[in-house]
Amino acid sequence: MKVALRLFNQKSKKFVDMIMKNTSVQLLYFVDADDHKWGDMEKEYNIPYISPYKLLSLMECGDIDRLIISPFCSCNVINDVIEESIEMGIKKEYIVIPNITDIYRIEKEGVFDLFSCTVDEYKTLARLQYHIADHCNLNC
Repeated sequence: MKVALRLFNQKSKKFVDMIMKNTSVQLLYFVDADDHKWGDMEKEYNIPYISPYKLLSLMECGDIDRLIISPFCSCNVINDVIEESIEMGIKKEYIVIPNITDIYRIEKEGVFDLFSCTVDEYKTLARLQYHIADHCNLNC
């Protein structure tokens, strides 16, 4: 399966290493909205950066099978990228967002089932408030 990765950063390098070790998956591109990176090669992996619209054209002609969105970013950024990708015309079923706990399980067990997490299954909790006392509203 030929894939591209969106939201590549320092935290996601271990995840990229896992993808690169898997023989059934070819990581061909990093996708970035920064136009200064387009056409440049990522030095460590020797993989080129492309624009989101270049990704769309590659997916439409069948050169890329899936877009993987790295989970190693804030949920707001991930949600923005999901919305942007869908608005551009990338179908939901071709966008994969692995859960971080699944990534660690893959690393531990060696079972590579990365493509089971689609956009529809991606759930985030944007904010969690935990009140330490019931009797006080903390407005003092």
